[in-house]
Amino acid sequence: MHISALPSLDPALQTDERSTRRYLQQPIAPTLIKFTTAQPKISYLFYPDFEIDPHPALEQSIQVDLSTGQVSSRDYRDTDNPPVLHRKETFIAPSHPHYNEFAELTRQQDRLGLLTNSREIGTRFGWQQRLAAHHVELHGHRLACPLRALNRTPPQIDRHKAALVRIALSKPVRSALEAGLFTAGTTFFDYGCGHGGDVQRMAEQVFEGAGWDPHYQPDTLHVAADVVNLGYAINVIENPAERREALVNA
Repeated sequence: MHISALPSLDPALQTDERSTRRYLQQPIAPTLIKFTTAQPKISYLFYPDFEIDPHPALEQSIQVDLSTGQVSSRDYRDTDNPPVLHRKETFIAPSHPHYNEFAELTRQQDRLGLLTNSREIGTRFGWQQRLAAHHVELHGHRLACPLRALNRTPPQIDRHKAALVRIALSKPVRSALEAGLFTAGTTFFDYGCGHGGDVQRMAEQVFEGAGWDPHYQPDTLHVAADVVNLGYAINVIENPAERREALVNA
């Protein structure tokens, strides 16, 4: 646990920790304290960048064997591949000022599968390899997936070639029609309409509508409508920011 959470411990453990310090040759200011009750042992772990580094490296560990009073120490400061810390929120109390920030980063990393098989990511090199394999970078306590991390140029998609010449309504529009979303007077706009087949067929069913497409109908004005279709469009936009823009515009 983090040193800040020590006062919330069971009093017996607090007493054990205080009595352990008599075996140390000088006062220390550890970051984490690890209690191993089976041996019993107490370890003092030093992560000086705990607050600012999302995955701080271990610089030193001091272990005290409570049954013998023996003290052992290990220094990692000259190690190229030191242990690194994950899930920092699990070491602090919920009242800690950075608890939500740490917890949100962990939730994002869990969703991306970055923290699975924890034995593989316990060291700096292992963690860096995991991030590279998932094309992810960390900017402080925020995740980023820049194209430069992919070490390749972005794919080029001829989007207009995905527009089919349809002989019937597309499935999204047909499903909306069957679900009763269209009633008398309902207006319709097809964002990314391709060749305009859905607009034409809905007009044949007396539903006023229009369509816009960046390749086939770029001059159509964007107008508000009761039902807006964004069918088979997002999947051919390779840029995440542009996908979001299309969704917002629609």
